[in-house]
Order: sequence, then C-alpha cells, then structure tokens
Amino acid sequence: MTTADPFHQQIAAFPTPLRELIEAEIQAGNTIVAIENGFPAAPCGASVKLAKAVRT
Repeated sequence: MTTADPFHQQIAAFPTPLRELIEAEIQAGNTIVAIENGFPAAPCGASVKLAKAVRT
C-alpha cells in the first residue's frame, strides 16, 4: 500500500472499491488532507478529504 503512514491503517479498513480509488488518486499525485469520522460520513463510517478533486 502506498498511502502515507498516518492514514495507512484507516485506509486498509475501507471497502475494496473505495480503497482502490484512493490509492489511484495517490498514484496520480493527489494527497489525503484528512480522514474524519462522523459528519459528513455516517456515524459508523469515515470520510476522506483529498487535496484535489478526484481525477481517476
């Protein structure tokens, strides 16, 4: 996995399609700004904020 260390464990727990999208974005040069639990994600989920709009 190529995700930066602070986010590696959280990304590994995501469903495969979402994890693959995030990894593709990182490979394309995008970066993760934050992973947050709660709003805007469901109380049992997480949201990923990328530095740039999704391109892949």
